[in-house]
Amino acid sequence: MMIEHFTSDEARSRWRDMVDIATIHGGRAIIERYGKPVAVVIGYVQMNALLQQIQELEAWKEAQLSNQRIESGQAQGVTLAQHEAKIQAQGATDALGDRV
Repeated sequence: MMIEHFTSDEARSRWRDMVDIATIHGGRAIIERYGKPVAVVIGYVQMNALLQQIQELEAWKEAQLSNQRIESGQAQGVTLAQHEAKIQAQGATDALGDRV
């Protein structure tokens, strides 16, 4: 994977290069200010994949916490129908973006 670093001044003048790195090459353009990374340019497809992974990790973490609460006696188990009703009330969507 291509990763290139740009100063903030370079980023202003080489914006097109950074976009090409992120989209055409599937890489990352890291923008630095005073020698420290402050921003990253990534492609739209990469961003969506990362957001999906974050959502899955958050759901996994919530499931683990619920399981721990149930095992410790701090919470009671719920039926699948109760869980689905809660998810629908929160406006959840499936992988295609349709409401559950």
